[in-house]
Amino acid sequence: MSNQYYQRAQVLYQQHRFSQAAQELRAGSLESTADANSYALLALCLVNIGELEEAESEARRAVIHSPGNPFGHYALSFVYFRCGQLRNAELSAREAIRLSPAGPDYLALLANIQLSRDHPKEALESAEQGLAVDPDHAGSLNLRTMALIKMGRKEEAASAVQGALSAHPNDALAHANQGWAWLHQGKYRESLASFREALRVDPDLQWARQGMLTALKARYPIYRWMLAYFLLMGRLSRRMRWAIVIGFVVAMQLLNATGQASKQVHLPAMVIVAAYGAFVFLSWTIDPFFNLLMRVSPYGRYLLTPDQRRSSTVAACLIAAAVTVATAAIFLRPAELIFIAFSSALLIIPACAIFRLPKGWRRVVAGIFVIAVGAMVIGAAVVPDVDAGVEIILVSVVVSTWVFRFLNSSARRK
Repeated sequence: MSNQYYQRAQVLYQQHRFSQAAQELRAGSLESTADANSYALLALCLVNIGELEEAESEARRAVIHSPGNPFGHYALSFVYFRCGQLRNAELSAREAIRLSPAGPDYLALLANIQLSRDHPKEALESAEQGLAVDPDHAGSLNLRTMALIKMGRKEEAASAVQGALSAHPNDALAHANQGWAWLHQGKYRESLASFREALRVDPDLQWARQGMLTALKARYPIYRWMLAYFLLMGRLSRRMRWAIVIGFVVAMQLLNATGQASKQVHLPAMVIVAAYGAFVFLSWTIDPFFNLLMRVSPYGRYLLTPDQRRSSTVAACLIAAAVTVATAAIFLRPAELIFIAFSSALLIIPACAIFRLPKGWRRVVAGIFVIAVGAMVIGAAVVPDVDAGVEIILVSVVVSTWVFRFLNSSARRK
């Protein structure tokens, strides 16, 4: 199109000068030269500078102005994606593809959304459709690599990332994907080098910052073992993960039934239950614990997000409370203090999970709920009947699990 404001904004957008591009597009709007493409590009500029509500308004304006323009639907999908509204994002991306089936950018966005929704197989198909249109399309190359990594196809992922780097040697995302491929292969030093190169090219790339932080933590054996488990579970399908959990519960029931039949305490079952409990606790809290360690690291402290800092601060406060109360219990010997110390340690799990939720009402609800659980813990400690106190804690754990699952699922359904 011949709109001079739009043309200048396009150049500025490609240079990642989003604020200046938005100013050009707004100037064109004042002179009544704006059209659907201008509104859509303005939405993309606004979402990149964090003005999400206005970005959604401009994207909707683009779609209303010209419903048959695929770029408007693409912009709306991108805004939805950045807002975490994955289902709406996928619907808008598919509409853009329906209007323009040969758009590799639209297919790459759909692949990115599908990957975020934990559908790596569908993401791989969309990325390959984009590569069928443009074999050197950077977004599709990178998303194919990410989908292969997610599916555990290590050799194919390594080949794909090399192809992406050959086509785009200065692509920060390709270097970050190579780092994640090394992580999945257990090659932590190589992954650090790849993430460092990605951050050199693009210091703000969160995928690389997250990978760099993970690789730094993996220098410690206990985190390395947990990371290997997380990566393995991440490569399994949702059904397989549930099958493992259900299989463990069935095995524990069989062991317990064996102990009851013999009218003796089944020591192997008790050991397994204790070990499993410690493992579950560690799987929920290991990131906040190691984020605390990263805060004194010369490199790690610059990689932490504000939410990771807040989560580690909450974990530190609860750890300090648990240690203080446990120390007091050693000298004063009341069972109530031991109970509170144990419960304070358990409270780390829901308290740190707050910062994994999107900002807004979900965090407020979760925060109020955690405070209520903390009050219940104190109340349980002063209950004369120990069994009643334990039952209160167990009920709190079960209810906490369902509350946070509901809050997470409601965020995904947006």
